[in-house]
Amino acid sequence: MPGSSALLIAAVERSKAPFFVAGGVLVVWALASAALGTRRSSFPGTGAGLAAYLTATAALVLVTMGLAVATAGTDPAPPWNSANGDVRNHRVATGSEITASNVRRLGVAWTMPLTASSIYGTFAANPVTDSHGVVYLQDLQSNVFAVDLGSGRRLWSRTYDSQDIGPNGVVVSDGVVYGATAAFAFALDAQTGRELWRNTGLVPPARKKAGGELASGFGIDIQPQVANGRVYLSTGALLGGGIAYALDAETGRTIWSFDTVTDPVADKVIAGGAWNPPAIGPDGTVYFGTGNMYQPATVALKTPGRRLYADSTVALDGETGKLRWFYQAVPNDFHDWDLQLSPIYTERDGRDILLEAGKMGYVYALDPATGKLIWKTKVGVHNGHDDDGELAMRHALRVPSTDTIEPGIVGGVETNMAVADGVVYVPVANLASQWSAKAGLGKADFGAGTGEMLALDLATGRILWDAKLSQMADGDATVVNDLVFTTTFDGYLVALERKSGRITWRQKLPAFTNAPIAVQDDTLITAASFPGGKDQTTEVIAFRLGAHGPLVPSAPSEGAAGGVAANGADVFSQNCSSCHTLAAADAKGTVGPNLDDLKPTAAVVQRQVTDGGGGMPAFGGRLTTAQIDAVAKYVAGVAGPK
Repeated sequence: MPGSSALLIAAVERSKAPFFVAGGVLVVWALASAALGTRRSSFPGTGAGLAAYLTATAALVLVTMGLAVATAGTDPAPPWNSANGDVRNHRVATGSEITASNVRRLGVAWTMPLTASSIYGTFAANPVTDSHGVVYLQDLQSNVFAVDLGSGRRLWSRTYDSQDIGPNGVVVSDGVVYGATAAFAFALDAQTGRELWRNTGLVPPARKKAGGELASGFGIDIQPQVANGRVYLSTGALLGGGIAYALDAETGRTIWSFDTVTDPVADKVIAGGAWNPPAIGPDGTVYFGTGNMYQPATVALKTPGRRLYADSTVALDGETGKLRWFYQAVPNDFHDWDLQLSPIYTERDGRDILLEAGKMGYVYALDPATGKLIWKTKVGVHNGHDDDGELAMRHALRVPSTDTIEPGIVGGVETNMAVADGVVYVPVANLASQWSAKAGLGKADFGAGTGEMLALDLATGRILWDAKLSQMADGDATVVNDLVFTTTFDGYLVALERKSGRITWRQKLPAFTNAPIAVQDDTLITAASFPGGKDQTTEVIAFRLGAHGPLVPSAPSEGAAGGVAANGADVFSQNCSSCHTLAAADAKGTVGPNLDDLKPTAAVVQRQVTDGGGGMPAFGGRLTTAQIDAVAKYVAGVAGPK
């Protein structure tokens, strides 16, 4: 019996739900048998009655022991409690039940409507989970939601109504949810959503002069990283350069800051900062990838310079913020080629490796102790401009007044990579920009993009396979057992076999998407996040093995509250006021058009609310016809100077 006891103890400590269910039934059976035996001396009887009782008891014991054998040594799936699953940013869903053999059984468990509005849609954060079965989400108006993982029931919400272009998001650690709006960082109680602290001193007043979310460039657009009692985050590009920070996790106090740009050219343009959470090394070193210098070609050609530390990986002392080393991928950049992704700290054959990539369309492997380049690999489509910055530094570049540049401003490796078992998985966006030497940067037609998912050998950077995708891979790479997942901009959730890159499952979402995914046990959470017009529905979606829910919930009935007697002012206040300015409603939103200036007709409002477009989600199917009519008449009747 010692072996059986040890097996049961191991199962109790490490197994999953089936064992506990069977064991619980066995305990109840034993207690019920004891209770009946004390009251009825004839229980369990003789003959057939005794045989049936013994058979049932033996069956329960065998099932329990069988499940103990099957599940002993299997760890419960850890929560996906940070943006990339862990502080080293591997993006691997450990302990999940989803595999290539059952992925087609994924169905909709629940959905949650998304009504935020931003230039890049409604949602761009990585969902996170905790060990208590709660999902934490942040939309692109910085509002935070706690949702029950099993049912999708909303537990609490915290409203900030502060536009963010993303990627933003929250993390959860030791019962606290950490995040930021464009203007400040915050901490919330994970059980109630109560704000515990707020740090409003992260965007210096002198840098609030360049336009954007705060009239300060891009404000804070990052999902934090929490480790060693500190919250690590950064502003995006600011006038004078973005700033990386370490905050005290308990109080929010600023411990240190690091200027990501030192070049004085940044005093006249927004530059630097970081967009994705850093990696934390085993010795506490913090590794950030930084953004570009938003300089036009005229500046890069006439007064070239490296523009440190833009487009770089910087290694910072976790306690002091002191720079240990940097590696700059693109000196003198004028193509918006950020090295913006989360670095990945990993190892291969006993050698530590730091991986990084960005919009210039290269993957880099660095020595995390020194920053020395180990290898680099070109990925995606390039059309001959990779060395423009360096050529300009040598005054050896001549540029036309207009040109086509690829990778473009939203191309290259746009979203985070994953690494597992010596292989790097790289999501790629292929999209050129129409570029002007005078204006710089350029414009891109999102609908013209294509995508790829590549697998690289971690030790050498050699391409193992390259899977072509119908649209840009904008949803990060996420490893789940023998699969790698991503989402594509045209609104598909895609699963590829890790061994070959073959697409084994593809699910159409009810809107376009630029949202990543999180996986917990048998559940995958992502979002249809980017409204593309009529009949598109933006929502968070939880897929679960064996679930069969509707992808788009049924439209509310006309007889529901707010139906034929809908009050236009109430509908506007509940759904529109955070994005639009309308004096009559005391609404001062700045995300969407100022309705007092626009003075739209009822027909225009009705069409826009129903179909969405221009960054606004479609409310057709969310609001009843009566509600849409009511708000259209209300806005048309009150909009205008007062």
